[in-house]
Amino acid sequence: MRLLGFEKLASGGKSYKIGEFCKTLKDIDPQVVIDFIKAVDNDMLIAYDEGKGQVVVYELSGPELEIMARQFEKWLRFGRL
Repeated sequence: MRLLGFEKLASGGKSYKIGEFCKTLKDIDPQVVIDFIKAVDNDMLIAYDEGKGQVVVYELSGPELEIMARQFEKWLRFGRL
């Protein structure tokens, strides 16, 4: 369910408060999401604004969304990309 939630959030091309983003992902720990974004290290696709406490998701193409979702799933399972 978290993977589907991530895909839904990532397909929006919006900014989300970290609490809102994590609540949509079944109350996942915010640090897990922040660490994932830092590990991805691609500010053109997804970024975390520490000052505002927001996750910024840019417009992702279909293949980019699929790759990002796979990376997120791997992160949840193994804690690495």
